[in-house]
Amino acid sequence: MDKKNLVAEYAKTKGFKAAINVGAGWYLENHFVPEVAGLLGGLPSTQDVDDYLTLTVPNWGGDETIPFNSITDDHSDIVHGVLLDPEAYNGKDIQGVRNLATPEQLVRAVEKATGKKSRFVEIKDWTTTIDNLWKPRD
Repeated sequence: MDKKNLVAEYAKTKGFKAAINVGAGWYLENHFVPEVAGLLGGLPSTQDVDDYLTLTVPNWGGDETIPFNSITDDHSDIVHGVLLDPEAYNGKDIQGVRNLATPEQLVRAVEKATGKKSRFVEIKDWTTTIDNLWKPRD
C-alpha cells in the first residue's frame, strides 16, 4: 500500500493535467479465492469443525464497516467515471467502494445466500495466529 501511495504522490509532481489515485477498497473477490478465504476463517467456502462458515478478522475500527469493491464488476466503472472529468478530481485520492458492510453483515448475507450456519469471530489481538483460531473440517 505504501508503494502505491508513493507512485500516486510522484505522479502529482510530474505536471500531468490530472493525477488521481483511485483505490480499490477491500476486494470482494478475496473471499472467493480458497487460499485467501482460508486465511480469513474459511467463509464462504469451507466449514469449520463446528460446521460454521466462519469469518475471522479484526474489526476495522470506526463504525466497523468494510469498504467492499468488486474488481470484476465495479472498479472499471469507478475509474471510468473519474476519467469523464479528470480535472475535477486532480490531486484527489478516491476510494472505490460498492458497499459498506460490517463483518457481521457480511456473515448474515453469506448465511442467507448459502443456507449454511455462518459466524464472525473477531481477532482481538493482532498477534494471534489463524492456526490458533480456526481449524478446517476434515
